[in-house]
Amino acid sequence: MAKVGDTVRRNAGPWTLAVHALLRHLEAVGFDGAPRVLGIDGQGREVLSYVPGEVPEWATPEVVTGRVLEEVGGLLCHYHETVSGFVLPSGIAWYYESLQGRRKVICHNDLSPRNTVFRDGRPVAFLDWDLASPAPPVWDLAQAA
Repeated sequence: MAKVGDTVRRNAGPWTLAVHALLRHLEAVGFDGAPRVLGIDGQGREVLSYVPGEVPEWATPEVVTGRVLEEVGGLLCHYHETVSGFVLPSGIAWYYESLQGRRKVICHNDLSPRNTVFRDGRPVAFLDWDLASPAPPVWDLAQAA
């Protein structure tokens, strides 16, 4: 991963088209808690908007407070509601196949402090959507815990 100006460049993989479709859906419905897709650069890397803020490496007591846990849960719930109508275009695939479960949404599947942007100690966005795929919503909650 490399920050270039107001963008982030990341290696693309077979799942990148699925992630880009998801991120474009989130942008179209007004969800601000994810980076925006800007395309693919000349080196074949995905180009995403840079989301300003702090990204902690670890879940220290200063980062994981009761208020932060509530706010991460609120942001996650808002994301799950926003993505509920998303349908993956045919011909592209997720990193993981759909996990078992009766109720599924497109889960982030890698929530942690290192994939969360904070501003003034408050969570505002999730990063690193490469592992997104259909799963029971509780999967994201368990991953975040």
